[in-house]
Amino acid sequence: MIINKIFLSIIFLIIPIFIVKILNQYIIKTSERTLLNLFLKLLLFIELLRTLYLLIFQKFNLITDLPLQLCYLIIILIFIELFHHKDYLLDYIIISSPFFGIIAIFLYPHTIDKFLIFIGYLYHSIMFLLGLCFLKKQYIPKKENTLKITIILLIQLAILYIINNLINSNYGFLKIIFNPEVHINDPFLSFYYQKILSFSSMNYYILNLKNKLTIFYIPFIILLMYCNYKILINLWIYKIKIRKNFN
Repeated sequence: MIINKIFLSIIFLIIPIFIVKILNQYIIKTSERTLLNLFLKLLLFIELLRTLYLLIFQKFNLITDLPLQLCYLIIILIFIELFHHKDYLLDYIIISSPFFGIIAIFLYPHTIDKFLIFIGYLYHSIMFLLGLCFLKKQYIPKKENTLKITIILLIQLAILYIINNLINSNYGFLKIIFNPEVHINDPFLSFYYQKILSFSSMNYYILNLKNKLTIFYIPFIILLMYCNYKILINLWIYKIKIRKNFN
């Protein structure tokens, strides 16, 4: 089971790399907006397939199957960016897509329907491909946008937090992160629960020690996200500089 999962993860990470090599010239010559439009169509098509499959076979669950995980919200952000052309939105999409994609590919559960497993791997593999394409184009995100893209993520999490409280869901896995003692019945969510339990438990108990340090929780999360994006952007720029020097 573990070997199969590792094998699938590696396959769905290798395929985008080969696609970038094969379509090298097309990627370089194609404009950023055209590429984004293409990825929007691909991701939207896969998400529609997933939703239709769940509806047709009566497996759709409002609490678990709405496209409200951070990975699926990328579709909405791409759509907004194509209309408003904000560079900080583009930076968020380009930095977050491969980051979320790689994490999801390695953590994607095998306790759900096989078709959904395949769709999930494919979706996140395309997110990884999106990042590779812009890396190939040597797109350089702006460091001054770090705070803005951190705020974009925080706004999404705030919206998900409100939705979770309204319908008792766990979108963004916020229920687990804010309260690791919560019991998760859904097999999809329980998989992630086991994966992040140790980290979230430590985070929860340290920051909520006797309920006196809760006030520091949100600032800590904001600082952590800001530093995370700062590191990702610097790594991205460093990679591009190496590529330029190599060429």
